[in-house]
Amino acid sequence: MSEILRLFYDIILFRKGPQDVPYSPALTKMTLAVYAVVSFLMLFMSSHWFSAILKMLADIVLLMAFVRVTLAWVHKSERYHQTFCALLGTDALLTLFGVPATAVMLVPSGDLTVLGFFVVVGLILWHWAVIGHILSNALEQTLAFSLGIALLYMMATYQILAMLF
Repeated sequence: MSEILRLFYDIILFRKGPQDVPYSPALTKMTLAVYAVVSFLMLFMSSHWFSAILKMLADIVLLMAFVRVTLAWVHKSERYHQTFCALLGTDALLTLFGVPATAVMLVPSGDLTVLGFFVVVGLILWHWAVIGHILSNALEQTLAFSLGIALLYMMATYQILAMLF
């Protein structure tokens, strides 16, 4: 387990890529479960539990569809499990880093609200760069191209979730 955490940590530091994630549907399911729990906990801090579950499920479906379509578009569907697992694991890890900052931001009279805001913005930018890094390796495209795809994905996800909820 610590090897997998170390792998995701290395990916978010741009030392490794999705090709370093072992091909394992079981690992993908485990990472999906961890992602679901972490995502739910983050969403539950600012919404009702049922709404948090719905948002988390919609987010997972959007990510699954995005990875499937993107990899199929470049004829690299065989990389699905590794890419999906890398995106789930790194997102869960970055979300864990963001929980304290988000909790501080949600406190109405917190002294560190502005600091918490900047930490969250920094984590969003870092998350964007990590998605771009993973896609660059998975799609065998330039980082600039992959950052563009990552930005489109993030913006589309935020818009779709905002429309739904």
